[in-house]
Amino acid sequence: MNVRVFECGEFMASTKTFPEYFSKDLNKEYRVDASKDILTFCQYVAPALGITKRFVGTENRDFVTRQYNSQLKMILPMYGIEVMEIDRIENSMGDISAHLTRDFISKNDWNSVGKMVSEYALIELKKFYGVDCHE
Repeated sequence: MNVRVFECGEFMASTKTFPEYFSKDLNKEYRVDASKDILTFCQYVAPALGITKRFVGTENRDFVTRQYNSQLKMILPMYGIEVMEIDRIENSMGDISAHLTRDFISKNDWNSVGKMVSEYALIELKKFYGVDCHE
């Protein structure tokens, strides 16, 4: 596959172009307009990097992200960019979710974090947060 990963810096779902995304825990049912963020991507980022497909995961829990994905599906095709929606992987706890993983980390619940991420990711997260990797 022709896939490249770039460090995104300030402009991939940025506080400057889509501030509602970063306060979504406070506004769980908030109606958003993500067009500024999406148009920045379509007009500047995608052409500069030759992006013709954008991948998103299905979103069952987060209303703001679900709206963002819906708006991506409406706007990106107008710029020749295909939106590829991938079903979330599930485990015994339900959907694997970065939001839930962050929540478990904040509660110091490393057993649950281990059910959300790979063994390698768990070790790296524990290192990052200064947790003994043998716990």
